Amino acid sequence: AIECAEINAESNNAKINFFTSDLFSNVKGSYDIIIFNPPYLPEDEDDSIAGKDIIYSGGKEGKETIERFLKGAHGYLKKGGYILLITSSLTGKLKHSFSSEVVARKKVWMEELILHKLKIKG
Repeated sequence: AIECAEINAESNNAKINFFTSDLFSNVKGSYDIIIFNPPYLPEDEDDSIAGKDIIYSGGKEGKETIERFLKGAHGYLKKGGYILLITSSLTGKLKHSFSSEVVARKKVWMEELILHKLKIKG
């Protein structure tokens, strides 16, 4: 995924920092935009395709990884910066302290994907 994103950024002359990290464990500095495409589906032991696969499962309710990310995100946004976050209609309501705007929605198969723009309040 990182390699593909780097190729796309280069071909579009975009200056973007890419790196792999368990949420913010390898992150230093602050950023204008943080884009997060997390695992957001509820854990399903009986799922014949994904099972409890970490690439799909956002935790028992589907939102635990996202809420852990949002708890740590404040310190990594520059003033006026924002987060673009993908969730699913299956994820459920998130607990966070950001102002939130829905930027886009797309119905796919059995769910709706939702793109949120989150900013620090104030």
